[in-house]
Amino acid sequence: MDTSSLKGTIKKFSDVARERLMRAASTERDRRALIIGGSGLLLMILYLVFHSFATSANKLEIQANQLDSELNEMIELRSEYRGSEQRIKQLAGELKTLNEPLISTIEK
Repeated sequence: MDTSSLKGTIKKFSDVARERLMRAASTERDRRALIIGGSGLLLMILYLVFHSFATSANKLEIQANQLDSELNEMIELRSEYRGSEQRIKQLAGELKTLNEPLISTIEK
């Protein structure tokens, strides 16, 4: 779409809106009521937009905290796994060098 035709369409729309507004708000009191109402509507829309962003940010923060706690848990599990793995290697080495029966090794 050509920008000049888009500008023309927007200008035409704004002229029609301005004309209807002037017809509807012929007195100062009507104009003031329309301005106050429009301002209230604009404030409500702004509140809804910022509230939705704040809610989304809060959800993301909660999710980040949850992921952080899961990461810490995974780090603890990794260190526990490595310790267990080393202990298994140590016990397997002892088992090979002792040449004792399995039952007595397990009892120790």
